[in-house]
Amino acid sequence: MTALEAGTIAGAGLDVVEGDEADLQALCRMDSVVMTPHLAGNTFEAEQARNELVADILDDFFSGRPVANKIL
Repeated sequence: MTALEAGTIAGAGLDVVEGDEADLQALCRMDSVVMTPHLAGNTFEAEQARNELVADILDDFFSGRPVANKIL
């Protein structure tokens, strides 16, 4: 927050924020800060990809194939 207030950095995009209430309120009031709830990755496409991954893993498992440790 100090770097934002001093102008050392021009702005920040924040997804997960931790701190005391006064700091969070100050960040919310800054024009150079964009904050999103921690669900920014919950798009239709991301959900579809997760569903397809789970379906592929279940298909491997129930077909007797090795189940790979797959991640998105």
